[in-house]
Amino acid sequence: MTEQITAPRRETLHLGLVLGGIAFFVALMLSVVNSVTAPIIEQNTKEQEVIAFSALFPDATDFKEASPGEPDLTPSASTAYQDGVLLGVVVTATPRGYGGEMELLIGFDTGLRVTGIQFISTSESPGIGTKVQEESYWGQYIGQSEFDGVDAVTGATVSSKAVKSGVTAASELAMAILAQEVQ
Repeated sequence: MTEQITAPRRETLHLGLVLGGIAFFVALMLSVVNSVTAPIIEQNTKEQEVIAFSALFPDATDFKEASPGEPDLTPSASTAYQDGVLLGVVVTATPRGYGGEMELLIGFDTGLRVTGIQFISTSESPGIGTKVQEESYWGQYIGQSEFDGVDAVTGATVSSKAVKSGVTAASELAMAILAQEVQ
């Protein structure tokens, strides 16, 4: 007993095959576009990273990736050199502020003093929370290796504490990296 496919079932099967073919074609095109654009995106990301690192160490001629522990478990860090001489370390920190995770680049010289802070991304409240991005706040860290004297931004205590915890954690990582480099 063979059952014949009725017209509505045949139409549903036909539509399913057409939609499946379209989905396959779109997925194939996305993979082709991704394979073409991925290297370009990676190159642009590296260039933007060098620009941000250079803002923290303007005299640096070379940056090298560094990690004192498991690369998958520790934040990213790079050492900065000028003609082969170690200038310091740039550490990426991702503290959690009031609005969510922030991404910061913090530079430390070989004496573990902060050379600069770059805000890569934040989700802090516009107006109050974003005041931590102003030089009047983050400038307090410049030249410091101890952060107890850094004043929080009034009304943005959570954001201020997040930046401070990020700088403190980055300082510890920078210390470990510099200890490795000196050996």
